[in-house]
Amino acid sequence: MPKEDKQTALAKLDAHVEAVTQQQIAEKAYEVMGAIKALNSLTENLGAQVMRALMRFRDEKLYENYGYGRFDDYLDKHPTSPMSYATFNRREKLLESEGDDIYNLLESIQVPMTTRKALPPDSFEVRDNVLIVADDKGKEYEVPLTDTKRIKNIINNIAREHRDAKKKLTDETKKTEALTNRIKELSESKPASSELSTPHGEALLFVITALQNLIDKANDLSDAEVIEARGNAMELIGAKMSELHQAYRFDIQHPGKVKSRKAAKEPEVADADIVAALGQ
Repeated sequence: MPKEDKQTALAKLDAHVEAVTQQQIAEKAYEVMGAIKALNSLTENLGAQVMRALMRFRDEKLYENYGYGRFDDYLDKHPTSPMSYATFNRREKLLESEGDDIYNLLESIQVPMTTRKALPPDSFEVRDNVLIVADDKGKEYEVPLTDTKRIKNIINNIAREHRDAKKKLTDETKKTEALTNRIKELSESKPASSELSTPHGEALLFVITALQNLIDKANDLSDAEVIEARGNAMELIGAKMSELHQAYRFDIQHPGKVKSRKAAKEPEVADADIVAALGQ
């Protein structure tokens, strides 16, 4: 065979192989998308099989056979796309964290994505047709898979508690940061800087920080916990307030004056009244 004919034959063979390959890829794309549509039509929810098929559709770039250069463009713009790209991303993260079985279960009982995202990691386990759900504190709830109403109630409660705990932690962190910044401002300000840099000033900042922390914790107590805790707490604080008055030689009847050290050590009715009031 002449050299030119041989090259022509090889070129035709390459073109044929390329055409066959492209046809096979296109057929695979249509097959995968057809399976996704069929699965999606059998249920109102987007189960794990649909998501796995879409992930394959993305990974093998089968969307290119529909005229799109990017997967996100296909999902957002194709008229028969099963979901938006943003929804796909959220669902993929849930599928990877929950696993196929849990994902399918929560989809079937229509637990919202926002609730599932609010749950602690590794919250679920299935054993012998029983769903085991764990909360933030490690407490486990065992519910038959058939009891979907109770499953939803438990999941909603755990998600709410987890959100509240995260918000509380965030709020406490913000308060701590604000207090730290305020202390920093005080320590760097003039003329307060010289006062706060003394042992007395350092002790004062320590007490302010500790009291703010105590206030934050007290605000978090329930009514029953407040009743149990406040009597002892106020008694201890009241006693220290009395000692503080003596140390500062404070005269409650004449706030602008300073008592002598000897007079400051003598108990007064005014200080006793303050202690009693704090203890109530």
